[in-house]
This record gives sequence, C-alpha cells and structure tokens, in this order.
Amino acid sequence: MPRFRAWFSRFLGLVRKQSREAEMNAEIQQHLDALTERNIAAGMSPKEVRNVSVRVSLSRPSGLIANSRIVV
Repeated sequence: MPRFRAWFSRFLGLVRKQSREAEMNAEIQQHLDALTERNIAAGMSPKEVRNVSVRVSLSRPSGLIANSRIVV
C-alpha cells in the first residue's frame, strides 16, 4: 500500500504542476501590475515605469518561483 500511495502522490504532483505554475505566474503578474500602478502614482514617467517593470519581470520572477518551489 505505501508504494501505491507514493506512486499516486507523484502522479498527482505531475498533474497539478501546470495549475501551480499558472497560479504562480498570475500572482507574480498581479504584483508587477501593482508595482506599475504605484510607480505611476508616484510620478514616474511611462518610460521609467516600463524600464522598472521589465527589470523586475526579468530578474525577480525566476527567483521568486525558484524560492517558492523550495518552500512548497
């Protein structure tokens, strides 16, 4: 029985991986959108906001996802 549970758990992990990835990407995008709105409200020019958003989106999400995988 423990072998079956282990196999079943691994199988569910594979199936649910895509949904976890999609949820993580959506959450990161929400944070980026909020950062963009805050920067615009703070008076940054659209060009500056775009540059900051691109920098953050290129650097942090991969680190955030890697760190979240460690925790999960």
